[in-house]
Amino acid sequence: MVVWLLGEDGRRIRAVDPFVPTCYLAAPPSIREHVFRLLRRASCRISTREVERYELGAPRPISVLEVSVHAPAQFSSFTQHLIRACPDAQFFHVDVSLPQRYFYDRQLFPLVHCEADLTAEGRIQSIQALESPWDTDYGFPPLTIMELSPDSPSPNPNHGGHGLLVVRMDGEERLLEGDDADVIQRLNQLLVRQDPDILLTDWGDSYLLPRLMVMADRLRMPLALNRDPHRSVGTRKPHSYFSYGRILSHAGARTLSGRLHLDRHNSFALAETGLAGLIEQARVAKVDLQQMARTTTGAGITSMQLETACRDGLLIPYRKQEPEAFKSALELLHTDQGGLVFAPIVGYHEQVGELDFSSMYPSIMTRFNISPETVNCRCCRDEPTARVPEIGHHTCRHRQGLVPRTLAPLLDKRARYKRLMAAATQPAARTVLASGAQYTVNQDVVLPIGVSGPFYFLVRTDAFNQVYEHVYENNNDSSLGLALTNVNLTPPLITRPSNGAHASTKPCDSTPMRPPSSSKASATTSSPPCTRAASSVTSAARRVPAPARATRSHTPRSRSGSC
Repeated sequence: MVVWLLGEDGRRIRAVDPFVPTCYLAAPPSIREHVFRLLRRASCRISTREVERYELGAPRPISVLEVSVHAPAQFSSFTQHLIRACPDAQFFHVDVSLPQRYFYDRQLFPLVHCEADLTAEGRIQSIQALESPWDTDYGFPPLTIMELSPDSPSPNPNHGGHGLLVVRMDGEERLLEGDDADVIQRLNQLLVRQDPDILLTDWGDSYLLPRLMVMADRLRMPLALNRDPHRSVGTRKPHSYFSYGRILSHAGARTLSGRLHLDRHNSFALAETGLAGLIEQARVAKVDLQQMARTTTGAGITSMQLETACRDGLLIPYRKQEPEAFKSALELLHTDQGGLVFAPIVGYHEQVGELDFSSMYPSIMTRFNISPETVNCRCCRDEPTARVPEIGHHTCRHRQGLVPRTLAPLLDKRARYKRLMAAATQPAARTVLASGAQYTVNQDVVLPIGVSGPFYFLVRTDAFNQVYEHVYENNNDSSLGLALTNVNLTPPLITRPSNGAHASTKPCDSTPMRPPSSSKASATTSSPPCTRAASSVTSAARRVPAPARATRSHTPRSRSGSC
């Protein structure tokens, strides 16, 4: 297993850990000889032994054959060949991704602060975590980020409006101009020289990286998207799926080795929680960042359950499909009535209180020990305290289920985060403000080259024209109008000296006045004149100054209670 380490001295180290993944199979006596014959003919080195393992909720262990594959790269093809050749056998631990299996086995997680003992050849002799995924005061490693964006007039470049390639890093922005060969050459030079840890793209999965790779292949030119020269760019095809009455599309994925590729337009977690929130999810779920960015929160919870099962020595079945037990129409009427909604009393009311549940469904599952193996268990069927009111079901009172064991540390960490937010003194640390408090947001805005005139900062608001806060929208208690801020900015102009060299300009700074309370009012400021300063850059790349920055202030409503 290839592991990339960031040393305390700033070195990026490619190390190899001799990780040996295992799978399990249970075969009836009639095909055991056939299974052993296939194992003897395996194209990779394997080792086997008979062991006993528990299935989830089983009272006694079963005998299974443990198969260890000493070539992790061939694990998937080897297990799929066995599954096709032995349809009557039952397989376990074959469809969990190897990076997750590695995290489970080594008790590690993405971006963990760890201590590793390496040989001179880069082979890991030992590695151990120096922190826990349930810590709340951890720090982020000093990762370098390069941004790639299409300079396209269209909101979605897949729908037309192709433009130049914009590269941003360390506060500098470049427009890569010229023909395809010039663009590939200059981008490759930047990747080799800057060697970023993260490629943060706009439309990278569906547009940028596929087209750049096609251009490089057609021109037979190198393109160092991967830091690891021995690996190719991972590709997952786009697909469509049906969800809640809608047909949705997924742009697929382009994943890198040795560095991370994150697409802002193909990641719900990155768009909603930012890079810090994505890292937090990857730490607790033990899913690599590139996969976590392109999957759902539910997939992260599933990974946590798989890790709990591996830690407890439970077998993870391959594509297990366990249908729900049969219920009569009367049983369905009693047990599956849906949520109870009270109709509000029409009228104007004062002194209204609000009661909210904290993580309602996870708290219920943890409090009442609800898990597939604990519902209607054999050991508690006669205990009155285990009965669920009004229906003929019960939950176990003797052993904690897999789901509660998985959710308990997650709920505890959420509660600790809530307490830290409440105890924080700085508004920036709390993200919860007192009544009448203010905060200032600095927003970098990329302006079109050579275009002057008024620009509006559009702020997402709710039905009451208040700033929409997404996470904490439910616990605001005041009403304060917010107006659009109109800022008159003059973007820097690009000049070309007669000798063919390019020139860059100093950006303009503008701080608009705070808008008045009227929802239709606006404030206008004028930017100072631009000061031009020549700089030497390469002929194939034009250096664009840092974006003009404007500061917007508003007074959000104070928050109370918990969400």
